[in-house]
Amino acid sequence: MGNQIIVDSSGNGDYVSIGEAIENAQAETEILIRQGLYQEAIILNKPLKIVGEGEINNIIIETADSSCILMQTDYAIVRGLTLRCSESVNQNKFSTVDIAQGKLLLEDCDITSSSLCGIFISGSQNNSIIRRCKIHDNLSGIVISNNGLVNIENCDIYANARVGIVILEE
Repeated sequence: MGNQIIVDSSGNGDYVSIGEAIENAQAETEILIRQGLYQEAIILNKPLKIVGEGEINNIIIETADSSCILMQTDYAIVRGLTLRCSESVNQNKFSTVDIAQGKLLLEDCDITSSSLCGIFISGSQNNSIIRRCKIHDNLSGIVISNNGLVNIENCDIYANARVGIVILEE
């Protein structure tokens, strides 16, 4: 990966918003997320590396009206974040991580949703890797649909209301 950008919610970085950093980043940029609460979605629309800097419990991405992470590029890395999705006021429901295309390497994240599933993987146009993540307190942990491809490695999947992993037919 190329350049590096720092996001710090207290203003001691290049940006205070992850979305603003992504918008201004060139492909292959590493975006370091410092400790803080970020109430925004991460829309990955170019190849980037998003990495939490510090304790995972203190780097929180939280959404209510969208997924925390929406994968819309061919390749990206997300590492070391707490991702929380809650049900919106108008009761729209979203997955915490939505992978509809590309290869997302999702590592060392803590993933919860009071809305839908923790991770939703759809379509054969992806081949993601979920590694060393804690996926808990969701309706379902991981939902794989429409021939979605994924490798799940060394993850803790527990305390989900329905199932840990579900594979849906087309």
